[in-house]
Amino acid sequence: MAELLQHLLNGLVLGGTYALLGIGLTLIFGLMNVVNFAHGEFYTLGAYLAFAALALAGLDFFVALAAAIVAGAAVGWLCEITLLRPLRNESIDTTMLVMIGVWIAMQNAELLVWGGVAKSIPHPFPTAPLVLGPVAIAPLRLFVLVLAAGPRGS
Repeated sequence: MAELLQHLLNGLVLGGTYALLGIGLTLIFGLMNVVNFAHGEFYTLGAYLAFAALALAGLDFFVALAAAIVAGAAVGWLCEITLLRPLRNESIDTTMLVMIGVWIAMQNAELLVWGGVAKSIPHPFPTAPLVLGPVAIAPLRLFVLVLAAGPRGS
């Protein structure tokens, strides 16, 4: 029974992660009418930028996080200005193909720069899991779950 509860909790956390990604995709499609196939690569770029700011530049965690957000937003803005804005009156098929190209280009650029080995971001949060009865959850995963289940505007 304890294993079932642990698997259910792990499934909720993974579902919360997917929900946060889905909210971003829905927001972009709803506002810009663009199916952003490169959405995951923008998340990945932000993570790599945070890694670079933390591990390579030695910045404070929250400063590095802010810098990664600003740099990621700048890359997204550049993509919107140079690729999507000129295609505003084109069919959705055209913009989808362009975003597939952005996805492939970003993915290969990230592999070229960072390699295919996973990186670890040093963070100031506790790493010991919170044990709640028969289940345990890492504090960062609990944070994701809380964000995904947070209040929604109407």
